[in-house]
Amino acid sequence: MTQRPPSPEIGSFRMTHDPNAMQQTPVPDQNQTKVFAPSTEGSDAVRRFINGGRASPRGPLGDVPLPNYGPSGGSEFENSNSMYDPFAQDNAPALPDPPISGTPNLAEQIDDLQRTAASLEKSPEATYLERLKKHNLTIDRAKEIVDAILFKGEYQETFQVTRAHTVTFKSRMFSDQERALRALEQMSPQYPATMAAVVSKNNIASSLVRFAGKDFTRMAFRDKSEYVERLPESLVRLLAIKLGKFDQVIMDIMDDGVIENF
Repeated sequence: MTQRPPSPEIGSFRMTHDPNAMQQTPVPDQNQTKVFAPSTEGSDAVRRFINGGRASPRGPLGDVPLPNYGPSGGSEFENSNSMYDPFAQDNAPALPDPPISGTPNLAEQIDDLQRTAASLEKSPEATYLERLKKHNLTIDRAKEIVDAILFKGEYQETFQVTRAHTVTFKSRMFSDQERALRALEQMSPQYPATMAAVVSKNNIASSLVRFAGKDFTRMAFRDKSEYVERLPESLVRLLAIKLGKFDQVIMDIMDDGVIENF
């Protein structure tokens, strides 16, 4: 009978003709000196990792790198045996360090604490004098204004509107404020501009003493309100600005600190 030719080697296995025989794998000799072939793959990968500044990404098949088609039209696999990321660039610029968010600025915190401590150390008298300085008022002048409000019931001051015309305002009473509130309740304005116009007209009419050669000291509020309504809008706006400065002076003078100073 003709014998079958021996089967070729497959890997490290050898096929035998004995069906009962098991495939055997030669046991490596532990005493045998291992010799590794020199390879530049590891050093090349380290060099690319350092120069590239980032690790190689994993492709859709695991660690298999994705092809890179360069200027020559061929894949990097055709020109290099390196298994490193073909998309990495040796001359890529180093990425800047990410900003550290949430880190408090110690110098700014110290400045804030010092300002807070300084404001707490100031007495009401000191802060009151600073407010007077903002309006170019002396302590003696502020005392005169306080006495006028307490003993006369009102304080008057004249402001320059134009070179030829001035306006004199007086401090308002609590009843003037109640009148403005009642007017707002009756009208129920839907827009802030309407509310501001109602309050502005009421305050100007309540504070008006003399303007454009007219004396309003004995005029009823209704008549003064109608007079303001007939004025040009730009003039009413200018009078409201002057009255706002006057009200701010009264507010700062009669604010906290007046007890310690007077």
